[in-house]
Order: sequence, then C-alpha cells, then structure tokens
Amino acid sequence: YSSAQYVKHAVKNVETFLHSHNTCLPCKTSTPISVYYWPELDVTPELDAGTAAYFQSLIGILHWAVELGRVYITCEVLMLSSHLALPRECHLNQVFHVFAYLKYHHNAALVFDPAYHDDDFETDSPKKYWTLF
Repeated sequence: YSSAQYVKHAVKNVETFLHSHNTCLPCKTSTPISVYYWPELDVTPELDAGTAAYFQSLIGILHWAVELGRVYITCEVLMLSSHLALPRECHLNQVFHVFAYLKYHHNAALVFDPAYHDDDFETDSPKKYWTLF
C-alpha cells in the first residue's frame, strides 16, 4: 500500500462523504489551505459532536499522509491540528481544501541537493554579513 494509494483512497472517501451531503471538494486548488486564512482567527460556528469527530479523524488521516511522505502539507496540517478540541466550520472547510489540494497534486515531490557542502562556519563568521547593514 503506497503513499499515493493511501492519499487516493482518502480523497475518494472524503468525496463520498461530501457527495452524501450534496457538496464537493473545491476545484483546482493551488495551495493546501486558502490564501490569507488564519485558523486561529476563525469565528465561524463550532461543529457539533459528530462533525467534530469527523474533523478529528480527517486530521488523523492527514497526519498519516505526512508520515508517509506528504511533508509539503505538514505546516497546514499542524495549524489545523491545533484546533482539534474546538473545531469550527471553516476549519473543516480548510481540511477539505487540503484534500482537494492532494487530489490535484497527487504526484508532488520534494527534491533535495545531495551534494556535500564543506562550509567552514568558524572562519565564515555571520558577522561579516551584517556589515552591509
């Protein structure tokens, strides 16, 4: 069971849930959460107990996706995770936004430079960089 399969099935399950509630995932998202959205400033109504439990399970699924290699959503998942105790409607909408992002960016990858850089930090003092200021 690969990371790609896990994410694909998770997105499909969320789409099934949303379809049963006569809605769907946002289309063509370019970021994991909406631009200029701050979860800590959200004042939308609180979720009822059943929907809050669903929110919490979706956050758990996203945490597992991060563990399986989807590290590019780590910040957004952690920001939304801080509201597990008292989730609100827009928090849930942003979780759906993350799943929409995963749906349309399922082949995303991070590329690292494997080259070894032998920087001498003792002689290359950071103070020299501050002389420009």
